[in-house]
Amino acid sequence: MRFFTIPQDGGTPLCASAIDHLPEGNWVTWHDPDGPNRRWVHWSRDAWRWLGWHAPLPDGEHWMYHPMDAFRAEETP
Repeated sequence: MRFFTIPQDGGTPLCASAIDHLPEGNWVTWHDPDGPNRRWVHWSRDAWRWLGWHAPLPDGEHWMYHPMDAFRAEETP
């Protein structure tokens, strides 16, 4: 599910936030999901099982996976 901000000047709508449904009833909400400031805002207790970050290695040919825990994200109560 995505939530858009519609500019008053008739410009292109911007996706301000989004909710992704994950397996086993888990979920995550995103701020700026399509932009440079993309980040997790809220998440379910077990969302960490599906969330992480793939980053390119310096050789430009391989990728490294960093789990959600690597970012020291605090759990949503």
